[in-house]
Amino acid sequence: MTVAEYLFIAFPAIFVILNPFSAASSFLILTTGNDERSKNDIAKRACITAFFVLIVFAIAGHFIFNMFNITISAFRIAGGIIMFTIGLSMLQLQPQRIKQTEEEMEESLHKTDVAIVPLGIPLLSGPGAITTVMVLMTEIDKTSLLIGIMQMACLVLSCALSLVLIYYILTHSGKMLDILKVTGVGVMTRIMGLILTVIATQFVINGVKDLLPEFAKLLSHS
Repeated sequence: MTVAEYLFIAFPAIFVILNPFSAASSFLILTTGNDERSKNDIAKRACITAFFVLIVFAIAGHFIFNMFNITISAFRIAGGIIMFTIGLSMLQLQPQRIKQTEEEMEESLHKTDVAIVPLGIPLLSGPGAITTVMVLMTEIDKTSLLIGIMQMACLVLSCALSLVLIYYILTHSGKMLDILKVTGVGVMTRIMGLILTVIATQFVINGVKDLLPEFAKLLSHS
C-alpha cells in the first residue's frame, strides 16, 4: 500500500481503539476534586505515557514475534480478531473489561497520582491499542526501504496526533460530555466501533491472504 493509504488506515485505527469518549468519562471520575491546572497536568502525563508505551511495543513487536516464533500473518489475524471484538463491544455500548475492571477503577480512586496508572496504562495504552500498533507495524512495506521508513514515520505521527487530540478531549471532557449528553456519546462510540470493525476485518483478510500460498502447498502435498 502507498504511504497515503497507510496513514489513512493507521490514524483512524489508533484514534478509535484509544476510545477517547470512554477515556474522558474515566478521566472525570479519576480527577474528581482536582483543580483545572492539576487535571491538565494529569492529562498531559497520561498521553505522554501512552505514546511511549505504544511506540515501544511497535518497535519491540518484531523481537516478540521472533522470540515466540510467531508469523506476521498469524498475528495479523489474531490482532484483527481482538480489534473486531473491541469494535463490536463499542457498537453494542458494552464496557470493555479488557482494559480495566471495576475493582481496579475503585482502587484507582484512592491513588494520589492516576496519570500513569490507570490513565496512561491501561485505559489509553491497553491491550487493544498495543495490539493495533503491532499489527500496523506488520503492514509496513518491506520491499522498499524508503516507503517503509515513511510508513513507520506515519505510524509514529498517527500515535502522536491521536494522543494530542485525546489530550484536548480530556482537558475539555466536562464541557464536551455536557454538550454531547449520553445519547451523543453513544452515537459517537458506535460510529468509532463501526470504523474499528471494518479496519479489523481488513487486517484479518490481509493475514488470510498471506497464508493462502501456505495452505495451497499443504493441499498439494496431501
